[in-house]
Amino acid sequence: MGAAPPLTVVTSTYNWPRALAQAIPTALAQTYGDFEYLIIGDCCTDETEDVVRSFDDPRIVWRNLDENTGNQSGVNKIALEMARGDFIAYLNHDDLWFPDHLDTVLTPLRERELDVVSAVCLEIGAAGHHYRGLLGLPIPSAPGAVDISPMTTSLVHTAQAAREAGGWIDWRETREIPTQDFFRRLRYLRRRFAIVSAVTSLKFHSGDRKNSYRLKDAGEQEAWAARMRDDPELRYRETMSALACRAMSERPPRLAQPPKPADAPAGWQIEQWRRMRGLSPMLDLGASEPGEFAEPAPRPSAVQVDDMGWALISPVPAKPVQR
Repeated sequence: MGAAPPLTVVTSTYNWPRALAQAIPTALAQTYGDFEYLIIGDCCTDETEDVVRSFDDPRIVWRNLDENTGNQSGVNKIALEMARGDFIAYLNHDDLWFPDHLDTVLTPLRERELDVVSAVCLEIGAAGHHYRGLLGLPIPSAPGAVDISPMTTSLVHTAQAAREAGGWIDWRETREIPTQDFFRRLRYLRRRFAIVSAVTSLKFHSGDRKNSYRLKDAGEQEAWAARMRDDPELRYRETMSALACRAMSERPPRLAQPPKPADAPAGWQIEQWRRMRGLSPMLDLGASEPGEFAEPAPRPSAVQVDDMGWALISPVPAKPVQR
């Protein structure tokens, strides 16, 4: 066995080889390629091993557990014990990565010495429902409070931070969703988190698809994987659709109306916009005369989650493929 790679990628799988066959290529095609790829079967009893070995990539390490743990948290616990990399990333067996995912999350993790970095998942609604969601972004939950729920598929963390937090625990040992339990413990250790404002993966919630593990249909993943390969505008277009879905679900739509100054004359808003654009004044705004316009206020660089700040950062340009 050679020198340990910087990164370990983990895929937990259970008896769904058709979906896994679509996920694996999106990991192997990453623009950042210096990783070991642990694909761990949760006591698979079908042709999953044949699918894994068909890729014949030296980065892949296959292991099939002797006993079924019942949830990916049990597999992730074992994967963390096996991992040789300093950084850990996850790809669920029914999800898909865009080629720049690892570069997008690894770059700030290493350059800013962070502990956890999450990108944004584009959630794909079940067949027949044109729903798109953005998972992993800050969500206002109450005045002064913001919720964040990272998806395992969209993030990377340091192995050291995870081990110091106690790693993953069996789903039967917590009243929380195991992922939430894991990140709650990281948060209590005051770990440094950041969110990259970029969509880098597609999320297919198996829990939203009745009998998904019985039917084992991967038609959605196959169709979307083909679109990801063939349509360079797919990510932008579907992200816009997700933003529209999110806006419509938060509150009933109404005509937007900017704040109006007291005693503002007719046409005041257009006159202000004209002056902001550098055009000559055409109206006397009287008491509402704004004088010289100030530059727009900068957007905040972080949001607060309880008493911990999550830095919100922009993605960096993609790099050439590394092997």
